[in-house]
Amino acid sequence: MSQSGKLMPNLDQQSTKVLNLTVLQRIDPFVEEILMTAAHVTFYEFNIELNQWSRKDVEGSLFVVKRNTQPRFQFIVMNRRNTDNLVEDLLGDFEYEVQVPYLLYRNAAQEVNGIWFYNAHDCEAAANLFGRILNAYSKVPQKPKASTKSEFEELEAVPTSAVVEGPLEPPPTSSAAAAVPDVSDDSFVNFFSGFGSRLGATMEDLVAEKHVKYILSVEKKKDDFESLVLEHLRMNGAYWGLTTLDLLHKLGAVDPDEVVSWMMECYHQDCGGFGGNIGHDPHLLYTLSAVQVLALFDRLDVLDIEKVSDYVAGLQNGDGSFSGDIWGETDTRFSYCAICCLSILHRLDKIDVEKAVNYIVSCKNLDGGFGSIPGGESHAGQIFCCVGALAITGSLHHVDRDLLGWWLCERQCKDGGLNGRPEKLTDVCYSWWVLSSLIMIDRVHWIDKDKLTRFILNCQDRENGGISDRPDNAVDVFHTYFGVAGLSLMEYPGLKSLDPAYALPVDVVNRIFFGKQRAPSLLAS
Repeated sequence: MSQSGKLMPNLDQQSTKVLNLTVLQRIDPFVEEILMTAAHVTFYEFNIELNQWSRKDVEGSLFVVKRNTQPRFQFIVMNRRNTDNLVEDLLGDFEYEVQVPYLLYRNAAQEVNGIWFYNAHDCEAAANLFGRILNAYSKVPQKPKASTKSEFEELEAVPTSAVVEGPLEPPPTSSAAAAVPDVSDDSFVNFFSGFGSRLGATMEDLVAEKHVKYILSVEKKKDDFESLVLEHLRMNGAYWGLTTLDLLHKLGAVDPDEVVSWMMECYHQDCGGFGGNIGHDPHLLYTLSAVQVLALFDRLDVLDIEKVSDYVAGLQNGDGSFSGDIWGETDTRFSYCAICCLSILHRLDKIDVEKAVNYIVSCKNLDGGFGSIPGGESHAGQIFCCVGALAITGSLHHVDRDLLGWWLCERQCKDGGLNGRPEKLTDVCYSWWVLSSLIMIDRVHWIDKDKLTRFILNCQDRENGGISDRPDNAVDVFHTYFGVAGLSLMEYPGLKSLDPAYALPVDVVNRIFFGKQRAPSLLAS
């Protein structure tokens, strides 16, 4: 680590390429050029006898290289899981198919492997480059063309990868004259359909319909102990439950007019804030949840936008922080609530954004994380609030992404789950707090998503629906939402995409910012 606290040197693209080439040449001195790089890939292998996929112990950065001896082209994966790097020859008996973000191939040993690319563009670029190399140096002589240049030389460079300069030397004549083996297309069709069924099976692992029934049943159990002890959080509970339904494509299972009517009974016309339930005092936490739920239903028009935004803006203090309510408690959670709420309402101009950002930055710690107040202990929940607020205000340059990313990825425990602080137990809710922050700082590939997915799925009540904090514990709406939200952030099949900063489905966020320029105000009517 440098004196500035960085885990890695800040190199430009060319310097990084030179450094990578130097490292590769220590492993293979015959490597003369890197043709492209994929920052993060994970490998899977297919067992033909069992007709199933399993994960290989290979994960890391992939490099497609040109060598100055045979074999001329290879790809190398610098394996971060152990000391055995993976090397595959690209010419010879190499066949591949693409189903972004997966690239599936059969090598000369007739092994069938799959590569998952964190960046879908890298997958497309790799497939494009593989195709160009194989087409240029196919074992079947190409039809003569008017041009004397090689096919590879005429093709454009792969976007996102290093330019490949000059003609590539063809393989020996004997290899060029070799016959193409008679490989049936059915093998790859079966290969793909099997892989597709594996992907489809993951949605069966999420008992989505039972989660929907569980959420809908919670509202009907108002006299239960759980409902009574959470009475003051009912507005938050509405946000958790309804957003979960939307992620599961089941928001239509509730009556929006009934929800909006109840919510407006929690509204305080005298100040513009919302309480956690009917008759409860207004607070920023509940005001944000109310605004988010109204955004889900596209019903922000029922609000007096100016009064609500004035209420939120009026809670900003002289140092840029925000109080949660009139009683004055300050916390970076409230900074996030205020900034997110005002951004959704298109009223960020009502606060001093610069002071708000400076206050959040003052809560940054030496470990890269953020606390609830200046000097407060770093905590994954507070980190989300601070990173989310900085993302919304376009101020992520204040974050040390590598240092914070390291702290966050260290939250993953042996069972695959995440905790909120060092030495604490795992909890499903941190699937959201940690993942969303890692996505916003572009470091989500530093954790094992497969293990986290299994952890979340193991916390389900498969009989009655709902998700708990840890396996075999009692379920609740809070953890059900954050479990499904975590799966959404990991692009789990069948779920809607969730915005990591606004904690709303991406289509809702797009509607807010691209469907309307400014939310209407009742005062203007």
